[in-house]
Amino acid sequence: MKRLALIILIVIQSNLTTYTPNLNEKYTLKTNWSSFKMVVWGFLRLQIHSIPRKEIRTITKEKMLLSISSHLENSVISDDAKIRDLLNHNMTFAQQYSTFLQSLELGSIFFQFDGIKSNMIIPLRGKTGLLGFLPAPWSQEDYQILEESSELTNAYYNKKVRGEFYRSLAPVSYTGLLIDATQLILKEALLPRIYSQDGRLIYGPEFVQRRVGIQRGLVSYVYNSKDVEINRRAGKHPLMTAALTTKGKNSTNLVISLEDTTKLLDHKQTAINLKKCRVVIIKKP
Repeated sequence: MKRLALIILIVIQSNLTTYTPNLNEKYTLKTNWSSFKMVVWGFLRLQIHSIPRKEIRTITKEKMLLSISSHLENSVISDDAKIRDLLNHNMTFAQQYSTFLQSLELGSIFFQFDGIKSNMIIPLRGKTGLLGFLPAPWSQEDYQILEESSELTNAYYNKKVRGEFYRSLAPVSYTGLLIDATQLILKEALLPRIYSQDGRLIYGPEFVQRRVGIQRGLVSYVYNSKDVEINRRAGKHPLMTAALTTKGKNSTNLVISLEDTTKLLDHKQTAINLKKCRVVIIKKP
C-alpha cells in the first residue's frame, strides 16, 4: 500500500499547481452490509478553473484514494488480520490490492464554487469486489450431520410418517442462521467465523465454496431485528440464537451454545443453507 500511495502521491505532486490542499477537505466512508459496498463521499478543495476538464476525474480519484487509504488499510478482514497486515506480509495480495484500487470508478462529480464533491463505490463482493482478492481458506471443511441418536435436544419434533406412524426426534430444517450479538462489542469483518461453545469451528470460509462466498459474502450485518435483510438472506425460518461471546484478536468471531450448535447441524438441508451464506448477525450500530 505504501508503494501505491507513493505512486498516487507522485501523480498528485505533478499537478500541485492545479489545486491547493486544504484541511477543510472532508471524506466520509460508510459500509452497507446488505449490498456489500463501501460508499465514499469526498469534498475536495480544487482550483477547478486551472484544471483541464479531461483531467478533473483522474485527479479527483487519485486524491480521494490517497486520502482514504489509511482508513481502508484499517478495515478488518478476519479475527487476526486487517488489510494492513496482508499488505505487509503478502506481496501477491499487495500487488492485487493496488490493481483493485486503480480499477475503482469515480461516481458523479458536483462542481461547487470552492471545490468538487464526488463519490466512489468500493465493492466488497462479486467479481470485481475486494473479497475476490483476499487470500482465504475457501471450502476446506464439510459438515458432519449428527445422527438422531447422538444428541437429544428440543430441535426435534414429532413428525407424521406414512399417515399412520409418528417418528419422534425428527431434526428441524432451518433456512439459515440469525445471531443476536447486540450485547457484545463485535467488529464487522469480511471473513468472520462462528464457533461452538466447545471451540469447534461451525461456520466460516472453510465451509463455503469460493465462488459462492465471493458472490454472496459470508454474513450480512444488520442493526435491528426488523431489518428486511434478515428475511431476504436468512429465510423465513432461521435458527435464532444469541451469541455467548466474541473470539479472536479483532473480536470478529462469535461463539454460540452447544445446544444451538446441535440444532444447527442436525439437518442436512440446514447445512446446505449455511453453505449458501444464509447467515445474518444483529449487532450494535
